[in-house]
Amino acid sequence: MSHVRFGLGISKQKCGDSITLKERLTMKSKLIMLTLTMSLLLVCVSFGARAEIGQEQQPGWFVGPTLVGGYEFNELAAFGGGGGLNFGYHFNEYVSLGLQTGGYYTSDSGVNLLFVNAMPFLRYNVYQTLYLYAGANYTWLHSSGGFAAGGLNFATSANKHGFGGEVGLGYDFYVTDTFSIAPQLGFNYTYIASSHLMTPTLGVNFNFHF
Repeated sequence: MSHVRFGLGISKQKCGDSITLKERLTMKSKLIMLTLTMSLLLVCVSFGARAEIGQEQQPGWFVGPTLVGGYEFNELAAFGGGGGLNFGYHFNEYVSLGLQTGGYYTSDSGVNLLFVNAMPFLRYNVYQTLYLYAGANYTWLHSSGGFAAGGLNFATSANKHGFGGEVGLGYDFYVTDTFSIAPQLGFNYTYIASSHLMTPTLGVNFNFHF
C-alpha cells in the first residue's frame, strides 16, 4: 500500500501504481450523479411545459440566493454543496450579465475544504427562458483537519488561491412577473493547489426581478 498526496493536503491510499483515482470512482457514485442529472432535466422539461406561451425575458436587474450541490470526481471523489448570491442585469430578451458569489463545502479523508467563489458570467437564452451560461471564477480555499501523534491531537489549516471556469444550462421559470426559480445543470473546472478539480453540479437560483 502506498499513499498519494495532493496539493490540497489530502492523503489517499493507492494499491499499486496502475490504479488511478478515476478508476476508484465507484459505480454507485456514478449512478447517483446520473439519477440527479436526469431528475434536474425532468424538472427543466416540466417547468418548460408549464411556462406561458410567448414568455420572454424582460430587461432589468435580477438578484437572489442560489443553492448548489456537486461531485468532484478527478481528485477528491467526494460530494459537496453550498450556496450564495446571484445578481446581474438582463439587457434584452436574450443576453444577461451577472456575478455569482458563494461558498462550497466538502470533506474527504479527514480534511474539511471550504471553497469561496466569485464568478462573472454571461447568459444567453436559446429559447424563451431556456438558457446557456458560461463564466470564469476566482476561488479561495481554506482547508482544515487534524491528526493524532503520541497521544496528542494536532490541527492543521491552509489557504490557497485558484482560478477556473464553469459552463451549463438552466431554465428560468417565472412563478410571478417579478419572481422566478431557475434549476441549473453545470460543469465546473478549478485549478487550485496544483490540483485539477472537475465537478458536475446541480443547482437552483431564486431570482427577484425589478
